[in-house]
Amino acid sequence: MQNSKGQIEDETFSNVNEDTALKSGELAPGGEVEGTVVFEEIVGDKRMLL
Repeated sequence: MQNSKGQIEDETFSNVNEDTALKSGELAPGGEVEGTVVFEEIVGDKRMLL
């Protein structure tokens, strides 16, 4: 995630959503996956990019 100050951050490790945490791995072409990824950023930053 990139914030409006140009900082690029990786995901944050959290056990808050441990049940839905997105696991690492590979997908087959056309595959889909769902999960939770946690980032810590400035509240209200209107120019964040994922």
